[in-house]
Amino acid sequence: MHDELEGVVSALCVKFPTRSRIDIQCVVADVYAQLAASASITAHLIPLTLNRSRRVLSGAEIATSPGANACAETSIPMRHRSAGRSVHATVA
Repeated sequence: MHDELEGVVSALCVKFPTRSRIDIQCVVADVYAQLAASASITAHLIPLTLNRSRRVLSGAEIATSPGANACAETSIPMRHRSAGRSVHATVA
């Protein structure tokens, strides 16, 4: 999962060169956590994360979670609902 999320971050860094990598990592981690929390099928989480993160970064959509854009850590715990286990997405 880490490599896939890092791929999303890298692609968005190219698309948004004026945004810091840390900002992009935070958006991606937050969006992924939101999607994973409500997903019953997880096969499409990475493309959905890419698309929603792109919209958030372009200003077309505001992240809606209480911790949105409050990323201060390098590892964000996320609960994988379908698997019933915690997953840490490293964003450093």
